[in-house]
Amino acid sequence: MSGKEGTPSGASAENETTSTKRTKSIGDPIAPSVPLPAPGDAIAVAGAAQVGNAVEAAKEAENKQHSRAGSRLTSLANVVAALPDDFYYDIEQFQSSDMSTKQMPGSSLSLFYNFGFESNRRNNIHFLNEHIIVTAVGNVLAFINITTLEQTYMPGLRDGAVGSIAVHPSREFIAVGESCDLNPNIYIFAYPSLRLHRVLREGAQKGFSNLSFNTAGDKLASIGMDPDYMLTIWDWKQEAVILRSKAFSQDIYQVAFSPETDGQLTTSGMGHIKFWRMASTFTGLKLQGYIGKFGLSELTDIVTFIQLPDGKVLSSTETGNLLLWDGGMIKCELAAKRKKPCHQGPIEVITLIDGEVFTAGEDGYVRIWDLETIDSADVVSDSTPVVAAQSEAADGEARPVVKSSASQARVCEIEPLDEIHIGKDVKIKSMVRWLGEAPEFLIQDRLGHLFKLDIQQRGVEKIMSFHAGGVASVDSSPSSHSMASLGSDGCLKLYDYITKTTIATATYPGGGTTMSYLPESLDRYGCTLAAGFGNGVLRIISHTATAIGNDAAEFKLQFVFKPHTTAITSIAISADGTHLATASVDKTIFFFKIDTPENDYENPTPFSNFNATIIPLGFTTLDSTPVRLSFSPDNHMNIDEIEPVDENAFEDPEAVPDESTEDVAGKRAFVVLESGQLMSLVVPEPSAIDNSLSYELTNEAVKLKQWKLDVPAPAPVARLAPKDDAAPPKSPGEASNASPPVTAEPKPETKVNGRISSASRMAHGLVIESTSPVTDVMYLEGGYFLLSMMNKDGESEIRACKFGTPKQSRLVLVYKAKFSDMRLSTSGKYLLAGAVDGMSCLRKFRLEDILLYRWTGGHEAYAQYSKAFEDEEAQAAVLRAASDKSRQGDYDSRGDLAVVEDAPGQYWFGHAHSSTAGRVTGVAATFDDSFFFTAGADGGLFVWRVMLERIKSSAIEPPADVAPAGDPVADILEPTAYALQDAKIKSEKDKELEDAERKKQITRQYLKELRNEFLKLVNENEKAPADEQLPRSSLTVDPDLRSDIEKETEQKIVLVRKELEWISAKESVIPTKLRKKFLDPLQTERLEVKSFRSWHTVTTFRTIKPEQALDVVLQPLGNAETRSSRAAAFALENSQGGPAKDGIQDGQSHENAAQANKAIKGVDAKSKLEARKQLRAQRAVQWKELMDAKPDESYEDPRDVAAIRYAEQNMGDYKLKTGEKYIVPESERVDADKKRRQILLLKESVFSLKENFNGHVLAIRDRKKTLVQEIREANEQLSKINSELATLDVHDTQPTFKPSMEDSAYPERRYEVTPDDIAQLRKQDKLAVSEAKAGGEEGGFGVFGGGGAAPKEAEAVKAPLPLKSRPTSVSGNPPDWSARGKQDLLSFMATEGELEDELALPYKSPVQLREEEMRRQQLTYERDHIHAAINHAMEDFDKSLHLLVKEKVVLEGDLKSADIKLLLLYREWVLLKEFEKHDNALADKLVQKRSEKNDIDTKIKECQEKLNCKKTDVETIIKKEKDIQEEFRQMVGENNKHEEFLTKLFKKKVKRTKKKPKTEAANDDGEEAAEEEDEDEDDDDMDDLDEEESMSSEGDDDDVPEECPSDYDPGHFARILALREERLDQEDILVEIQKAVDVLKKENDALIKKEKISDQALRTTENEIQEFQTQKQRKLNELDVVVPLRLHQLQYLEKGVLPNDLSGALIFMNEGLVRLRRRIKELQQEKADIRRQHKELRKMHVSLVKSRKEKQAKLQELEARAVDVQMLKFGQIIDLEKLERMGVNKNADELREKLAKEDVKRLKEVEDLQAEVVKLREQLTEVTKDNTVRLERLVDLTDTKQTLEESLNAAQLSVTAEYSGPQHREIVERQHLVSLVQTQAQEIEDLKREIEMLIRKPMRQLPPIARGRAHISMAPTTGETSRGGMVTGQGMIMGTFENRSMPATAETVGLE
Repeated sequence: MSGKEGTPSGASAENETTSTKRTKSIGDPIAPSVPLPAPGDAIAVAGAAQVGNAVEAAKEAENKQHSRAGSRLTSLANVVAALPDDFYYDIEQFQSSDMSTKQMPGSSLSLFYNFGFESNRRNNIHFLNEHIIVTAVGNVLAFINITTLEQTYMPGLRDGAVGSIAVHPSREFIAVGESCDLNPNIYIFAYPSLRLHRVLREGAQKGFSNLSFNTAGDKLASIGMDPDYMLTIWDWKQEAVILRSKAFSQDIYQVAFSPETDGQLTTSGMGHIKFWRMASTFTGLKLQGYIGKFGLSELTDIVTFIQLPDGKVLSSTETGNLLLWDGGMIKCELAAKRKKPCHQGPIEVITLIDGEVFTAGEDGYVRIWDLETIDSADVVSDSTPVVAAQSEAADGEARPVVKSSASQARVCEIEPLDEIHIGKDVKIKSMVRWLGEAPEFLIQDRLGHLFKLDIQQRGVEKIMSFHAGGVASVDSSPSSHSMASLGSDGCLKLYDYITKTTIATATYPGGGTTMSYLPESLDRYGCTLAAGFGNGVLRIISHTATAIGNDAAEFKLQFVFKPHTTAITSIAISADGTHLATASVDKTIFFFKIDTPENDYENPTPFSNFNATIIPLGFTTLDSTPVRLSFSPDNHMNIDEIEPVDENAFEDPEAVPDESTEDVAGKRAFVVLESGQLMSLVVPEPSAIDNSLSYELTNEAVKLKQWKLDVPAPAPVARLAPKDDAAPPKSPGEASNASPPVTAEPKPETKVNGRISSASRMAHGLVIESTSPVTDVMYLEGGYFLLSMMNKDGESEIRACKFGTPKQSRLVLVYKAKFSDMRLSTSGKYLLAGAVDGMSCLRKFRLEDILLYRWTGGHEAYAQYSKAFEDEEAQAAVLRAASDKSRQGDYDSRGDLAVVEDAPGQYWFGHAHSSTAGRVTGVAATFDDSFFFTAGADGGLFVWRVMLERIKSSAIEPPADVAPAGDPVADILEPTAYALQDAKIKSEKDKELEDAERKKQITRQYLKELRNEFLKLVNENEKAPADEQLPRSSLTVDPDLRSDIEKETEQKIVLVRKELEWISAKESVIPTKLRKKFLDPLQTERLEVKSFRSWHTVTTFRTIKPEQALDVVLQPLGNAETRSSRAAAFALENSQGGPAKDGIQDGQSHENAAQANKAIKGVDAKSKLEARKQLRAQRAVQWKELMDAKPDESYEDPRDVAAIRYAEQNMGDYKLKTGEKYIVPESERVDADKKRRQILLLKESVFSLKENFNGHVLAIRDRKKTLVQEIREANEQLSKINSELATLDVHDTQPTFKPSMEDSAYPERRYEVTPDDIAQLRKQDKLAVSEAKAGGEEGGFGVFGGGGAAPKEAEAVKAPLPLKSRPTSVSGNPPDWSARGKQDLLSFMATEGELEDELALPYKSPVQLREEEMRRQQLTYERDHIHAAINHAMEDFDKSLHLLVKEKVVLEGDLKSADIKLLLLYREWVLLKEFEKHDNALADKLVQKRSEKNDIDTKIKECQEKLNCKKTDVETIIKKEKDIQEEFRQMVGENNKHEEFLTKLFKKKVKRTKKKPKTEAANDDGEEAAEEEDEDEDDDDMDDLDEEESMSSEGDDDDVPEECPSDYDPGHFARILALREERLDQEDILVEIQKAVDVLKKENDALIKKEKISDQALRTTENEIQEFQTQKQRKLNELDVVVPLRLHQLQYLEKGVLPNDLSGALIFMNEGLVRLRRRIKELQQEKADIRRQHKELRKMHVSLVKSRKEKQAKLQELEARAVDVQMLKFGQIIDLEKLERMGVNKNADELREKLAKEDVKRLKEVEDLQAEVVKLREQLTEVTKDNTVRLERLVDLTDTKQTLEESLNAAQLSVTAEYSGPQHREIVERQHLVSLVQTQAQEIEDLKREIEMLIRKPMRQLPPIARGRAHISMAPTTGETSRGGMVTGQGMIMGTFENRSMPATAETVGLE
């Protein structure tokens, strides 16, 4: 069945079972994990008739699932396929079933209420009906009645969190996606029964971030969390995966189906939006995604979107605008009027209801938009500049400010239909519509509220209130039923958990961090708490004393301090209420002393600032951040009350004396540091602290010391045995730590849900060390304390320790994760704990259980802890049985469940908080232990009902005055307020400054009095008579004062100058660094060149200098490319057959070469017999070679193979790289180095294009500069002309154009400073100094003081100066139209003045007037000409610049394409970089294999060369032997009667001693030489025997005497013997050579085998490379390639319309299409040619078969003739070879030689005759052509004659009678022609047969062919037609024609 139907085949990977066991706690034995039921497992609720007896089958399959997963799926296939609609899982099967005695029953605690809410989570509100919503808080699914606020809960089935929820469109099902560390699932629950309907498995690795049903409800889309981000589409009813794909590489916020079609989806998230569709491809159904392109719009996170009915998508942005998407691109960006954003801040909600679009964001507004307006919104794209605004010029005229449209997004302005403001401090996170017809919405506020919005009434109602974000801390009142929580948002809330209401709320600046109620010793009413905040502020806050049922209360601030500068991490209050301490992130601990009057126990007074005082004592600084504080409740003084004194207790003689019982002056406390250290300190008494100047205390003052456990090092091999029995106790003197027995073979460690099993824990033994990090501490009485620490297994342990006994500890609790909070309940009966993974724990606790005086061992291990727990449980069982008999006592239960008694020491674990983001920040219990509270960072605030305890009433009644007492206290609101230490230091400094200022004032007053007295004396001296006056010098107080002042002034000037120089140098460093960083690397800066009169501006491209020359960069790449392309070179070499080897032709293998050299030619004798033997041997060898070369049936011609390969490679088609059978060609293989080279080349090309364009811009800038200079010169001429014309009463009406170069055209001039700039700067400095002085003088007169107007110069300077960067290329100064009247008046006055001047001028003659007129015309012409030239030049320049602007637009488009290509290349390079290592390994392997093959080829070549050398030696020996034979024949001569004897004697083989080479004898030792001689002799003997046998086999049995005949010359006889010896020597040498040849052949054969193996390995490596290249190509195919197309280029249409699915489309170049069409015709032509060749080959094959048969017949004939000849000659069949061995017939040989010469002669004659036949044939052809021409002329003449005869006959009819028949002469002539044609046809047939016979049998004498022409007489035919033919140059035309005419059509028969 298909995957759509939900069978395992569709989701085989998704059907594996996973563990659903909930995480267990302290070390109870963990049972095997409970398997998750697979799809279709029959574990549903009983009553499903369709399932039948599948329960047993499912259980059986479940037991075998781990070993037989495949068979399990097969056995359950039918069940899965038949999942009925009423099938339900049993939820208990998914939950933990390994309840141990250590764990409390599930009914011990129940979730009572939840005051929290995940306000930051999106899509977390879903309506189930008109009143019920479902939401997720941590790992709990909460169902809230919006009307009554009642809640019901469904905890998560496994540990983790609820990742996402979705509600079915029918509201009948709820999809819940998990978030956990292992195999999260999606559960489908039926509503309202909440029965588990379906389970979807393995859709993500860690969890699901969003779920969405389609409109029909039959499909579900899910999005995975980090790290997979997998998009999966489910057929949820069949629990099958339809499609899946990786959605993106970052967080994804939302997924949704299209409301119109299920085949389209959209996902959005961090920085992206992606459009998906289900496309049918040739490989099946695929999920294809397309990333939305932002284009010119700013990249933004897209939180939400909606899909419009026409397929467009409307999405949100972070900036507050809306994006309208169409086809994967932004159609336009929607904004409000004047381009204001639609919302101020991110948009969180977009929904479409009844044709209206609702949006909401963090600005607190809900806005309504018109759908049609949004759908039709668009921006008209125009290349012209966009007028964005208007700027006011200096003259008041409005000018448009032009902005380029290319740099702005496409923004469309729309207006909302309506808007509603929810509230000032409201940040909307989610908004859903209320079910029903009323336009009401439920709004989730990120700041902690739920609102109900009524659109029609425009009313907003607050429904719920909660913390915004996480809950930082929680605590309960020590004396009443109230609970307080502090949130990270700074909000403090008070709850009445009995009535489930919030009764008070207050918000303080700074996020909350920690909180704790004051003990009863300070506040008997339990109404005061201490809260710490993130800004370091400590607040003591009291609230109204509450009673059950009170629904209102208030908070009041009693004390506020800022002891720290950063967040407070912990607050500790001593049990007696005398000390308070705070710890902070700033690594300090601040101590306070609390003084309160003695309180009357009967009539206590509430805690307030009336009756209490908090005194800061001081702080101490630590090495790390303190995270936990804990005061000793009794200062170690109550140890005698809880622990009896035993003199024989456990003692360590080497231990340090115990200081825990010493009476110290102060308060003991513990501090846990973030580094894992536990520090002990003593807070000193206030009398011992001096904090008058500073609050800082030394570590010695607080006695700061580190405390750590003394844990001995474990044994190296010992392992704890996994047994439950504890070890027997040992004596106190043994340092054994009471370790259990050891075992040599520990069991392998097992983990379940990330937690070590109990068996493994017991096997590990003691897993703590002295250096184990401490995470939490809690002081108990008598010096005892609880310590939380991490062990070596990564788990957290809570141990009970004693201050003075570091070598002993008791184990209390073990958990897999770190504990984040730990405290005892108010009664001390329960230990409360929370972990960082969201776990909350409640454990029964008794102090006497952890007392060390009962423990005789060291540090308790887990096995001992388990044993002790079992003993306690056994005792508790007896007590439980007794307590079950009778229950008594009243309690105030408020309707709770029945109370359950439980065993002491048991624990309960809850996982209501999220395991990923739900770190438990606080745990607390009520004063009566009946409720348990947990707070988490996920926003959850859960209230658990402890069913083991009764609800009790408060022991103290609230005061009559419910309002908190105390004076109002000013809160610290400023974040920059001083801390206590800073404030004290500040106050001391202020006091010192005041003292110094007071002393200065006293000194100034004294000096003033002295000055007044001195001035009085001077006046008296001046008034005295002259003779009584003292000289002025006598009144000088200090003569050297002036000089000292001058010197001091000079020194100050020098010092100031140096300081200024240093400052100048310092200030110059910054721009220098900036210039080196940003400007020096630039090749070309961005500069602007503007036109003169148009608004066009062209700018350069900002380019960076290349780091180094391109050849230097690409040199290593070229080397790498050479190295990487070695494989291609070798492959090309192999494809061409490899290099030619010496002695071996192309295409001939080494085997053929070896076989060709097998037969070494024997010794050639000069006699014909030897020659015949040699010829016969050669024919035998040739025959063998021919037979060996005979191909088998499967043989393929290499030429055909090469042609097929060429045809495949040059087919002319396009190979789709996405095809499964696509093979990457050698030329297209790429690696990382090649791709990097492409990137660098593309960058270099882009750089070249930019620099080329920059060159044009620089050229036009230089042109403008020259043109400006020329215009200035022309303006000077115009000025002169105008001045001269002014004297002639002619004024220039055209404005003078004064151009200038804009500063932006020369950015390098930014560092040039002109003297004018310096003068202007100095002027500004002077003005600033004068203003400062004026301000100082005016300051003394107060606000209403005088001070006249500033000088005009100052006003001028104050005016804004033009910046140098402001463009100045404008056409002169525009006229001031506001002052036109003034100008008219001035012109009128000037005219009157001119008239008066004219009247005053002297009279001019007509000649002078004429000259002036001519001069006036000349100057006017020159002026107009200059103006025209200027205008023309400027127009040309503007046109050139405009063309350059257009060129830049085109170039920018090309560069954008290059950037896209560069991005693609970079992605390909990154991908190839991952394959580079394997690619290099394969390349090296290929090089190695080819190197081995080359070595083998070299060795084979050497072996062939040696064989060739041996062959040459053999030829030399054969030549010598021929010489010997020739000499022997010459000596014997002809007709020698002793010829037979001498021949036998010459050919006789005699035994000889083998001669050994001298070099060999010299090199070998004696023994070796002797042995070799013996072996050689043996070989010689064997050779001699063989020769003798051969001689005997030849029939020569008689020994030939070696005596010289008497009548023969002895010298010749001796020479014959010598020749025989020489012949035998040559034969011996030939034998040695033959042996060497055999050795070389063996070596050659071995090398050939190695070559085969090497070739096989080489082919394997090449195949691996090809597969790897294919894999790389597939990875590269996954990258998207951007190809911009125009609409007219889209030719993939269906019924004239562009289809929605373009997956089947291909992108082709036009040339490619033309080539494909042309190739089709070429292939058709090639096909026709091949068919024609095939026909010719078939004909040739038939001819060859026929020839073969003829040759076989000829061979049989020859064999028969040979047999006949032998029978006639010999009378029997004889062996010719044997006959040839017997003797030689010289006469026959001579005759044969003569016959051969005669054959050669005759063959030459035959060739001459054949040449003559060819000539005659050519003559025949010429004659035939001439005859044909004549016949054609005859036909023409005949036609003419017939025409004339018909004319004559027609003319004669009127004169004579009709002629009834042809003339006799015509008949005879026609018959003669017919006979001639037949004769020629006969001759042609004879010539054909003759040619055929000559071709087949050239030696055969053919009978002569009659060349004469036979005259065949034919009787005249009586019919009208006759058969005949016509001979032409191309053959004879046969046909039927009339007697009077030649045939019009005929059939041509060609000559072969």
